[in-house]
Order: sequence, then structure tokens, then C-alpha cells
Amino acid sequence: MLDLLKSKAGDFMNPDLQTSSGRVSVADAAKKMASEKLDSMLVLDDEITGIVTTADILEKVVAVGKDSSSIILDDIKSQPVRSIHKDASVLEAIRSMNQHDIRRLLIKDGEKPIGMITRKQIVGDMGKNSIVLPELEEPHQIRCPYCESSFSEKNILSKHIDEIHIGKGLLEGNLSQR
Repeated sequence: MLDLLKSKAGDFMNPDLQTSSGRVSVADAAKKMASEKLDSMLVLDDEITGIVTTADILEKVVAVGKDSSSIILDDIKSQPVRSIHKDASVLEAIRSMNQHDIRRLLIKDGEKPIGMITRKQIVGDMGKNSIVLPELEEPHQIRCPYCESSFSEKNILSKHIDEIHIGKGLLEGNLSQR
């Protein structure tokens, strides 16, 4: 269990960084995200200036009735993009995500972006390694890593994460969604 938390965040990263210009319309970006099954894209214009997630598109465009073809990524991107060094521990990555209330961290080697690590990747490996992250537990309560809700039992938290944050079945052993 502790070995996983001490592992390097870079070992869990996805090296495939998806980017788009901030001048691209939300509609075009959403089409690319859907066709490539992405849940986020970095906004890149000479340098990384932000990140856009499917949640950003839903909350900042769809939910408020804006025209996705007339809004550009620069208008809805979240910034700054938080990062962590590739040699930082998984525990440090979890702490940073919790501190900044985010689900993704850019992984860097020095100043060079080399990948992305997400809560979903870390939690997805929990099934393989059968651990409980100590940061998620409080005396007599267990805290959700995504929304900070507290639960009295691990199985209730597992069902909550499955149904609300990740997708039905992942933490109950269905790794087909990974």
C-alpha cells in the first residue's frame, strides 16, 4: 500500500498530451474530444495557457445556453494548469489535487511538460493494488477524493465513486472501463 503512495507520479502519467489552440471553437474542440474519447485538452498557444474539460464545456457553455460554435476555448479554459515534477510521489500528487480541488495535474520534467496524471488513473490502480488512500480517511469517516463528501463505510464510498464520479462498476472490480 505504502509502495504505491511512494511511487513516482510520473509512473502513473499518460504521456499523450492532447492540445488545442485557444482560438478553436468549443464546438470543434468538443467534437475532437468526443471522437478521441478525451475528457480534457490543454490549451496551447506558444505555451500552455489553460485546460478545458468536458465539465467546463457542460457547465460554462451547455448549461447556460451559450452557442458552442461562437465561444472559443480561451473563453472557458481553467487556469493556471497545476503541475508536479515527474519524481514527486503519488501521495504528493493526491495532496496537490485535493488542495487545489482539481482532478488532473500536468507532469513536468524540469519545465518541460511530459504527461498528465488524473485522480481516475490513481483510483483505477486501486483495484489492481487493493489499497485505500490514507488521505481519504478521517476518524470514523471516509472522504471522497472527488467531491469531499464523507461516508461512514468504504462500500458506500465505493458505490458513490462508481456511480457519481467514475462509472458504474470500476471500483467493484469491473476494470473493462479503464
